[in-house]
Amino acid sequence: MERDAQLVLALPADPGATFETFTTPPNEAVVHHLTALAAGAHQGDTPCQVLLWGPRGTGKTHLQQAFCRAAAEHGARVALVPLTEFTQTGPAMLEGLEALDGLCLDDIDAVAGDPDWEIGLFSLINAARERGATLVLGSTPPPRSLPLRLPDLASRLLWGTVFGLDALDDAGRSHALRAHARARGFHLPDEVLAYLMRQGPRDMHALMAVLGILDRQSLVRKRRITVPMAREALTRVIHGKGREPG
Repeated sequence: MERDAQLVLALPADPGATFETFTTPPNEAVVHHLTALAAGAHQGDTPCQVLLWGPRGTGKTHLQQAFCRAAAEHGARVALVPLTEFTQTGPAMLEGLEALDGLCLDDIDAVAGDPDWEIGLFSLINAARERGATLVLGSTPPPRSLPLRLPDLASRLLWGTVFGLDALDDAGRSHALRAHARARGFHLPDEVLAYLMRQGPRDMHALMAVLGILDRQSLVRKRRITVPMAREALTRVIHGKGREPG
């Protein structure tokens, strides 16, 4: 388990992915729930499980990273495993991860329908529950729509609390961009924000990638962020260059 845990913990994470930078309306309940779980994850005496589902860009990965960061600050041993990165590795990499205090498994739909992976997930969920570890699962479709072959796994995914995440409206996306910029330590001028809201995609993953490029550009060029810089960053993301993970 130690080798695999080190592997997943070494994966890049968005430094701005905290509960504070997550725009809660209309998702207040999930933030409150995960905040409480993160505070108690190190105790390891009460099994807890949460499943987050929603379309790309609704914040599943953000919330899982925020949970890991907050739980670690409380002394818990945690890891985030994006299953899309490990589909070729095989489910053996899951063995022993229940020994962690908190574990986030993202993109479980990436392995749904694979018998070996389903057995691995089933075993891990059972072992985590027995040990009292906290599990936070992420999926694009709701759990009842996953193409699962193992009925017992389908029931295990519904053991805990299930949250469907709603996409942000324009006001929410605007607030999120400002909050992430502050978390990265730079100011996002009004005219740049207005340009991104007008010309940028609605996909928050893409907008966060633009923000990451702007952050790096401002450091390298040692100048305030401008609309031309935002236009250049947006072009890079649209053409598949410079996209950040998460």
